[in-house]
Amino acid sequence: MQTTAKHTKGPWKVSSVEVYRGQTTHAVTCGATTIYLNRGVGQTELEMRANTALIAASPALYDSLVEIEELLRIICTVICPDNPPPGGTEK
Repeated sequence: MQTTAKHTKGPWKVSSVEVYRGQTTHAVTCGATTIYLNRGVGQTELEMRANTALIAASPALYDSLVEIEELLRIICTVICPDNPPPGGTEK
């Protein structure tokens, strides 16, 4: 079963923003939309930066997974023509 992705395609950009007296937060921006990320309890600055980068990379990661899925379908169809992958060979 194929579903349609519901996300802003990007590019998403990461930035740091001073919010109050030298304290910074990180933001992910795409066009006019900005998402601000605050550090959680026990979360280090490094973890916060990594999470922000992962969120910003999400559209590209999704696109890569879609391409990998299609390549795997083709490979499975060639290797096992009598046993097509789940969902058939059509997108």
